[in-house]
Amino acid sequence: MPPMRPDSEASQAPVRRTAFWTLAALAAFGGVLLTAAFAQETPAPASASAQPPESPPENPTVESSAAATPAAPPQELPWGVRPYRVLIPVTFAPDPALSVASRQAFVKGLADRLADDLGAMWTLDVRETSGSDVMPLARLRELDQSAALERWKTSPFDKVYPLSVGREAGQLQFAVREWDLASQRLGPERSNVCSDPRLATMSAAAVVRDAFRALVQIESVEGRDVVLRIRAGELLPPDVTATQLAPGDLLDPFYRQLDKNKDVRRIQPVAWTLLQVVSADRARVEAKAVSTFTATSDATPAVVPAKRRMESMALATKVWHPATVIQVVPRSNPGNPVAAARVEIVGRLPTKEDPVLDRVRMRTDRDGRVRIPAEDSTVIRWALVFSGQAMLGRVPFCPGAEESLRMDVIDDSPRLSVEAEVSLLEADLVELIARRQVLTVRAQAAAKAGQTDAFTSLLKELKAVPDLRTFQQRLDLVRTAGVEAARGRKDQVAESRIRKLCGTLAEVAATHLDPDKFAESLRDLEDSAKVSGGGAARK
Repeated sequence: MPPMRPDSEASQAPVRRTAFWTLAALAAFGGVLLTAAFAQETPAPASASAQPPESPPENPTVESSAAATPAAPPQELPWGVRPYRVLIPVTFAPDPALSVASRQAFVKGLADRLADDLGAMWTLDVRETSGSDVMPLARLRELDQSAALERWKTSPFDKVYPLSVGREAGQLQFAVREWDLASQRLGPERSNVCSDPRLATMSAAAVVRDAFRALVQIESVEGRDVVLRIRAGELLPPDVTATQLAPGDLLDPFYRQLDKNKDVRRIQPVAWTLLQVVSADRARVEAKAVSTFTATSDATPAVVPAKRRMESMALATKVWHPATVIQVVPRSNPGNPVAAARVEIVGRLPTKEDPVLDRVRMRTDRDGRVRIPAEDSTVIRWALVFSGQAMLGRVPFCPGAEESLRMDVIDDSPRLSVEAEVSLLEADLVELIARRQVLTVRAQAAAKAGQTDAFTSLLKELKAVPDLRTFQQRLDLVRTAGVEAARGRKDQVAESRIRKLCGTLAEVAATHLDPDKFAESLRDLEDSAKVSGGGAARK
């Protein structure tokens, strides 16, 4: 049966109003605001305006309470299809050659170029700065972590790239730094130059992409095997060179501790730990954890997956600097850096089966620093730090990823002091053994030759050589002083090493300065003198 036609035009007003709001909702959902146009094309009939107002609802309390109920907040998209919300505030240096129209064209061209390269992976907002948001090159370089945190901590954007555009020697200069909201970290400066104005937007887009650091979530950890998920990893960029991660890339893990309202309370980096990408398939990534904490056992994970009120994430790292400077300082006395410590750079940890003979050896300067040049790609190297014969620490790092790193080690000054004293005692022990041997040989020769006076003098000199008891007393003084110093610092490792050093030397001394063997040697000399008829009398 066909639908019944209403009798009057006034009865069509509710139908038209329903159709109006239905189309308006569909227009808002599709991102095209057609409401105003629709209202102009289909005005309400004149008879509708003459109608009396509608009667109030039978239950106004229910309707008013429903209208007062706030709408539920929209749910976030899954991590793998959640695009980065990106803000690029562009600051132009004063330049008479840049008109308002040319600046606007540059901003639009930069947005279009990045949209073409990255597609749905980024939700872009590119704008020219004004007022307090202006970030010229000098201010961009002076920007530190605390200032960036104060400026963008409450920003609704996941990534902020303040871009400075200037001109020098006829070339356009672009400089940018990345602020990552999840890690609250400010990236290093990336810069580029362009001599052809027609390539300005391409050069600016390249420097922004160079500053980008991919963000991942840590899903599962089993020993050193880590499974990650890249943000917006399923939103593949049109430009394949903009792929976020590839095998061999490195990530720096960190934890986000949340309060009961899911607000970030603290961000904790994982010290001396890197994640190296093994394979990447869209949003899923498999990686290996390389950490000073997993150097001896694969069963002890350096990173853990997310827990209640804790998010486990990682940020991609690149070779940003020409070198990395590592400073070695005592943990209990950071103001007294470890000078002249031996540092060896290796590509993997040495083992008994693989001692890793290919090493770069260097010494820390008076400030406890060593400079390791960067390499062409992101690679993991190990820094092994030795104090004398003892290893103070071993840490993994990527040369060039950080400009400077501080390596805290135990305060080894008590053990170093004892090791120096033990070295002197070792030299004295060698001298004592050699002196005894020389005097014994000379006394034997004098006895055989019947040189009574010479034999008596040599025998007296031989007996005056310090014996084991005298040497042991010196060694005990060194050991006691070192052990007390280590105990004062509550350093059980240093105390154990001191005891081992002194114990080893005591065993060597007991072997070569054995009093029983020495007494027997003296008797043999005297008997030899009597048999030879040299007339040497026993004293």
